[in-house]
Amino acid sequence: MAPIPEASAAQLPFTGLEMRDLRLDPRAAYEAAKQAIHVTIRDGKTGLDLSGYGLTKLPKEIALLYELNVSFNFRGCASLTNLPNGFQAKGSVLLDNCTGLTALPEGMSVGGGLWLTNCVSLTALPRNLSVRSRLHLIGCRGLRAIGDGLSVGGELDAADCEALSMLPENLSVGGGLHLEGCTSLARLPEGLSVGGDLWLMDCEALTTLPTSLSVAGHIHFEGCTRLEA
Repeated sequence: MAPIPEASAAQLPFTGLEMRDLRLDPRAAYEAAKQAIHVTIRDGKTGLDLSGYGLTKLPKEIALLYELNVSFNFRGCASLTNLPNGFQAKGSVLLDNCTGLTALPEGMSVGGGLWLTNCVSLTALPRNLSVRSRLHLIGCRGLRAIGDGLSVGGELDAADCEALSMLPENLSVGGGLHLEGCTSLARLPEGLSVGGDLWLMDCEALTTLPTSLSVAGHIHFEGCTRLEA
């Protein structure tokens, strides 16, 4: 399967992607988010921008958008610890710098890309997470495990996930796979399939590559000091 064309964050349907800080107290943020959800539905918008709202949780009304072609921007909501069970998106989801985020719901489905850059409190990805485009985990330094059943249609970038020690068996990535600086990664899983290049630079704990590894592009392994030839 050819990788799905990927939109950059700048191409998503939001008025601006600068990091906002509205300094709302949690109650005011919650009410403002509810109003923004209803405006998104009323006006037929394709993006809900709650970046910098200071949310500690999402309103239940967020479920009204799951079946609509809507992307979600929660960037910089540092007090947001989780997403509700059943959360899904037809578009993309931006959670960059949600430094208090500890978990995602099992079976979460994203029709576009999923950005989790610098979500430093996130320790694991749930089982059966599905991302149709790209998945960005750059700088998720507390991430230790990725649940079985992960599906990524585009690029998977897990660079500098220093605590990540293993990937699920039979993982298929439609685009390139970035694992640079994953210093705890001791092995790659059997059945790993990569639709682009595989970057393994400075994976200092990696000793061997599986015989079943399939990579459509090139393998970059500079700095893998323990990797056997």
